Amino acid sequence: MGKKDITQKVLEANNDVFADIFNALLFGKDIIDKDLLEMGATSLVDESQMCRDVCRIYKKKALKILSLGIENQTKKDNLIPLRVMGYDYCEYIRQCKEKSSVAIPFLYPSITIVLNFSNTFWKKPTSLYECMSISNELLPYVNDYKVHIINMAFLSDDEIERLTSDFKMVSMILRDARNEKIIPENYNYILKHEKDTLKMITAVLDDNRYEKAYREIKRENGKEEIKMCKAIDNLIEEGRVEGRIESTIDAIRNMLADGLKNDKIILYLNCTEEEIEKVKAELSM
Repeated sequence: MGKKDITQKVLEANNDVFADIFNALLFGKDIIDKDLLEMGATSLVDESQMCRDVCRIYKKKALKILSLGIENQTKKDNLIPLRVMGYDYCEYIRQCKEKSSVAIPFLYPSITIVLNFSNTFWKKPTSLYECMSISNELLPYVNDYKVHIINMAFLSDDEIERLTSDFKMVSMILRDARNEKIIPENYNYILKHEKDTLKMITAVLDDNRYEKAYREIKRENGKEEIKMCKAIDNLIEEGRVEGRIESTIDAIRNMLADGLKNDKIILYLNCTEEEIEKVKAELSM
């Protein structure tokens, strides 16, 4: 199991985040109460070697009424309808093994969703039919199995607005990073699961700058609560400074190549003798 995969699971395993994902991104309304979620079996049937990333059982008045599972994907998998069908089948078999009798009804539903964290929109396959070559003549006799795939980098404003947990920050950064349009003011949010959220942002973006910027501000401010917008603001400013430094270095290189002396370069660029000598040392290597 990869480190990125484990990191994604840690944040999603918090019940408030887990319920938020299903309510906001699948149901579109509040159906799951986070306080009624219990740990579910990720390893479904021993001999099948099938494990969902995160699983919870939803209970009301001590009665199990729903099994919910999350599967994380960072790249397209054409076998995903078969995998999800397998997860749900194994969950139903597990329920059967728990029962002392099979008087109908004896099962509760299993729902597995797939979160696509890649920058490619997952169009298909999203059903068993799309994995098959099947004639129209046979279609009515072959059962389909549909998969709920949520494209995280392509969420709409309404979908993101419905999120209320730390997962909102992950979703926003993933989408905005794809669009190359991150506005600090939009991240006016204090993280509840600070460590888990920052680690997940680092994992899904494959970029640890957000985590580093946040922790740097945290060190400077001690126990004071930090909003994500402040970390992103600092990161953008840091990028501007780095850009200005790189621009100055390029200008020094060009002027040295044109034969200008140090005093002229300092006059034109308002740089230091030390900066010029550093560039000279790099050029002579």
